[in-house]
Amino acid sequence: MKIIKHSFLGLFCLSSAIGAWSASAQNFEPSAEQLSTYQQLSPEEREQLLGALGDNSGVLRDAPLEFPEVVSPLEGESLSDVDITTTVSDELLAQAYGAELAALLVGVEPNVEDDQLDISFFDRDISLQPFGYNLFAGVPSTFAPATDIPVPPDYIIGPGDTIELQLFGKENRQYSLVVQRDGTLNFPNIGPVVVIGRNFQSLKQDLLDRVSEDLIGVSAAISMGALRSIRVLVVGDALTPGSYTVSGLSTISNALFVSGGVSEVGSLRNIQIRRDGQLIRTLDLYDMLIRGNSQDDIRLQSGDVVFIPPIGETVGVGGHVKRPAVYELSGEKTVGDVLRLAGGLKSDAFPTGSRMERITSLWERSFISVDLASAEGQQLSLRAGDILLVPPVLDTYRNGVRLSGHVERAGDFEWREGLRL
Repeated sequence: MKIIKHSFLGLFCLSSAIGAWSASAQNFEPSAEQLSTYQQLSPEEREQLLGALGDNSGVLRDAPLEFPEVVSPLEGESLSDVDITTTVSDELLAQAYGAELAALLVGVEPNVEDDQLDISFFDRDISLQPFGYNLFAGVPSTFAPATDIPVPPDYIIGPGDTIELQLFGKENRQYSLVVQRDGTLNFPNIGPVVVIGRNFQSLKQDLLDRVSEDLIGVSAAISMGALRSIRVLVVGDALTPGSYTVSGLSTISNALFVSGGVSEVGSLRNIQIRRDGQLIRTLDLYDMLIRGNSQDDIRLQSGDVVFIPPIGETVGVGGHVKRPAVYELSGEKTVGDVLRLAGGLKSDAFPTGSRMERITSLWERSFISVDLASAEGQQLSLRAGDILLVPPVLDTYRNGVRLSGHVERAGDFEWREGLRL
């Protein structure tokens, strides 16, 4: 800003002119030129002048300011060249940058209207919840096994299972046969049959063949009755780890629900099933939640151990994506991979203005601009702790005109070349 300095000559001239009249003119009224000179003085120079005038000090002190200060606009300078914290007023910032950005520049909370862009979108403290853990919200307090569902053909027979046998033809009888602890089934008129470890489909066919061979004139109908209970151990980062008794048809997911689910420090993508000390299967719950694939949700056997390890590396996806959340990585290497976990972009997303927040090797936060509309942006490698932020498109229109007032259909219309009123 320009500061106007005055010479002692101007001060002397004004003081002399007024002092010459002070003895004879009680109703002295200074001229416009004298007032202009007086108003350009600093506060210290004004006080010196008024003190020199003595009793006539009220002449200038109470005179109306008919010539207020006018601040000329900055010539040849842009606001980016000016120290906005000391020399640029809030009003000037608002005119040049807009009220929201001006408030952000001077560190004041912006007052954002409903129809304006939320400039706080890229605040780092965006609230993102871990994905998938709400699956176990509202777990029932009791977990009664289902008894009215068909037994699958590959169900493995074990001690405690019940086989329903009906004989008809030359003789009509009905039996409920329980598999013994030694794994045998005491079949009437045939004798003990070893059934443990066999699936229901093969056992049923074997028993029907024996009836037709050993019992002449007798046919049989075989089905499963009451199923045994099994005991499994849920350990690791479960909400309530422990030993649980579940139905013989229970799967890994059933055991997880019985134990209250996975805690937020446990992994959803590396749930391990161990049997006799060996790793049998690994369950990725993301396959079920995102793709509906339950192929790895196998049925458990008595003595199985469900182990939940700690959560692995994670990345966050926020902003205008379909499922903003914190995702655990399991084979995802690029931005495109994790974007598919998040369900893709919303229709009003601005992919070319996306940003990646990353912690560097020096433990500092940095930003990386990402163009999600390009193949290069989709192939950007991920690191643990990355946060991908996708902004929305601007809430403004570039090719429209607005018609308002006393017309039948006021509103916004498309502008085109040659459009007339």
